[in-house]
Amino acid sequence: MKQTLIIIGIALGLLSCQSEVDKLKKERDTLQSTISESSKRLKEVNALIDSLENGVAIDYPDITVAEVTREEFEHFITVQGVVASDEIIQVMPEMGGKITSLPVKKKEGQLVKQGELLATIDNSIIGKNIDELDEQIALAKYVYEKQKSLFEKGVGTEFEMTQAKAQYDALNKSKESLKTQQGKYNIYAPFSGVVERVDAVQGQMAGPSTPIAMIVGLSNKKIKANISEAYLAYLSTGARVSAEFAALKETIPGLKVTRIGSFVDPSSRTIQIEIELPQNEKMVPNLTSTVKIRDYVDSTALTIPSKVVLKGANNTSYVFVTKMNEAASNDSIQRFDVVKKVVELGMTYDGKVVVKSGLEQGEKVVARGKSEVYEGVIVDVVEE
Repeated sequence: MKQTLIIIGIALGLLSCQSEVDKLKKERDTLQSTISESSKRLKEVNALIDSLENGVAIDYPDITVAEVTREEFEHFITVQGVVASDEIIQVMPEMGGKITSLPVKKKEGQLVKQGELLATIDNSIIGKNIDELDEQIALAKYVYEKQKSLFEKGVGTEFEMTQAKAQYDALNKSKESLKTQQGKYNIYAPFSGVVERVDAVQGQMAGPSTPIAMIVGLSNKKIKANISEAYLAYLSTGARVSAEFAALKETIPGLKVTRIGSFVDPSSRTIQIEIELPQNEKMVPNLTSTVKIRDYVDSTALTIPSKVVLKGANNTSYVFVTKMNEAASNDSIQRFDVVKKVVELGMTYDGKVVVKSGLEQGEKVVARGKSEVYEGVIVDVVEE
């Protein structure tokens, strides 16, 4: 029991110690900020004294400013994607045999139309079977017509006529089946596209698993990309997208997210999205793309350049703004006082940050020189 109390006491002591350390760190940050501003003010006071006692001209620090503007602010997520197509196929024969013709060989790298003949498998045996059936069909037709004539004259029986007709019909059905089978020895393009590769050689034996050629369709292309589940709340179908293809030195704006997956990959914690592409022969499958997806837009956001923001104690953000100083100005030059303002910031993107509070439209914020000024100092504003 005594040992337990000792452990609890040590734990409470450590917690108390950590709390005291955090408190001291905050005080240190505040003191450092105060010392920095005091040092700068001391330098200015010395300059003023020197000016008043010795007539030395005051050297006001030069700064540049950026205006607080109200504009449309957009935030984008950047991910890597690849071009995919629903129309990529390895053409294979349904029936086995020797390849007797290969028209597709001359089309490698070129466009083929849907239904165009790609290859022919030897179907001579089927052809012979059809010829034999034709002879049997001719005989069956003759027998049927004879039996029908005899039945109509009252000499033959209905059974004999029906039997002859059934034989004739069965042979015709067998012929149709063989002709359907014969058509499977011809291999046609399932859709229009480019012959990416020809795998077969004329004269070789081919079977149902032998690839003849690969055809890549020109339509129904899309970009597939995996995006973190953390962004799922900000995404929706129809979100604006731009896709950059570094290999083509081309960027396509104005695209849209057409599909958001309904499954999160448990290993990567990502979800797949799809972006439809316009028809373009250069957009080949597996081509990589840098995709920028707009996940946030504010048409009337108050923004400033992100580079003008400074960090203060307790992780607060602040900026310096300028106010006209009439006393220090004259007919040839305007001078300004520097005022420190704490700001609440929103999203940041492409060098711009949204200001939620602390500034008003049209105010001028110190840009270049922001680290050298402090509240109350008088400055000259110069052009960039």
